[in-house]
Amino acid sequence: MRRNTSLSTAFAVASFAVSILAGCTSKQDQIETIYCITEIKEDAYKDSTGLVSIKLPNTVTDIGASAFEGCNHLTTVKLPNSVTSIGEAAFAGCIRLKSLKLPNDVTRLSKKIFWDCTSLASIDLPDHLAEIGEDAFNGCTSLTSINLPNGVTEIGDFAFNGCTSLSSIKLPDGLTTIGWGAFNDCSSLTSIKIPNSVTKIGGFAFSGCSGLTSIELPDSLAEIDLKAFEGCTALTSIRIPSTVNRVRDNAFDDCISLTEIHLEHPQPDTILSDRTSLDPSKITIFVPRGSEESYRRNPSFSRFKEIKTEK
Repeated sequence: MRRNTSLSTAFAVASFAVSILAGCTSKQDQIETIYCITEIKEDAYKDSTGLVSIKLPNTVTDIGASAFEGCNHLTTVKLPNSVTSIGEAAFAGCIRLKSLKLPNDVTRLSKKIFWDCTSLASIDLPDHLAEIGEDAFNGCTSLTSINLPNGVTEIGDFAFNGCTSLSSIKLPDGLTTIGWGAFNDCSSLTSIKIPNSVTKIGGFAFSGCSGLTSIELPDSLAEIDLKAFEGCTALTSIRIPSTVNRVRDNAFDDCISLTEIHLEHPQPDTILSDRTSLDPSKITIFVPRGSEESYRRNPSFSRFKEIKTEK
């Protein structure tokens, strides 16, 4: 049973979903046993268009998948610190939700948890967070900045895809995985520093980041995957560390302002794919002193406008 009312008390929580009250035998029993509620079931309030606010009791530990998905009038959510698990797409499509503070013991943001929450402008993430799941913030077009806790090690595929207002994000030092399309089409992002713990940047990871002017790659990096920086139209220069041994197909396609590539390895071990829309006649390759001839003889680099010694 669902009601188009504000869910602001523990009693209201119980009255919203019969499935939660499976053990209650009467109305009186429902009131007296209200604080035995430990979970919000899967799909419990899905598409409850009249739901405006939520305040869960501090006995709740689990919020099921799609529990509040499609609650398109939901503006306020207060979660107790007792919550440790939030399921996939739990708040997906809550288009009027503007801000949220997540409980301290949540360690993972599930797949599509805030998918298409187009009004979400700020979120307070818990210190113990370790993983941001696939599509977690996909389509959150009002999100302007986010602070990732130091414990985050993985950003899933398309986690921030289409966050067109995201202009600032600091990646934590312990991060190891940046998934495919993780920041795809984050067109307001102007700079990014990849931490030293990352060895591979996933395909399409920063594709379409048309405002990106500064990219700092770590000395731990070994591979830049397919179309990782495609369409970064404001990027003029890129430094590729000596540890990188593979730049895959179309990694810098449509980077129309790119005029300089700085390679730090003394030998042409970094392989730049021939599959690219870059115009070699407009790009100068900078290499370590004494390495010019080795690079000029290498077919991956001989096609470029100039090969110069790094200053």
